[in-house]
Amino acid sequence: KLMLCAGNISTDEVTLPVQLDLQALSLPATVKAANADTGEAIPVTAGKLQLKLAPKRLQLIAIK
Repeated sequence: KLMLCAGNISTDEVTLPVQLDLQALSLPATVKAANADTGEAIPVTAGKLQLKLAPKRLQLIAIK
């Protein structure tokens, strides 16, 4: 289990592609991700996820 923190310092909303190195993180191939504040699930495919980040905001993502 780990916590990922992503931030957007721009003044525009952005979509951030994230590639997790599952082997280096000792995570299984079938990880699940969710917004740590809201619990909203974030789809993960082969360790890849897309984060939609509001301007000037941080987002915590729980990875299991």
